[in-house]
Amino acid sequence: MKIVEFIIREDKIKNRDIRNMFNLSHTSAQREISKLMELDVIKRKGKGRSVHYVLT
Repeated sequence: MKIVEFIIREDKIKNRDIRNMFNLSHTSAQREISKLMELDVIKRKGKGRSVHYVLT
């Protein structure tokens, strides 16, 4: 829910934002992102280092 609220406020979120928000490793943050993508809550935009996620 915090991730969705962040996206609503900032229009997008990056893996780094999730890591800082919850004090997670890169892999753990990616797991959280994958769960939200599977539920069609967020979608990926960009490539490489500019990857960010927005609400669907």
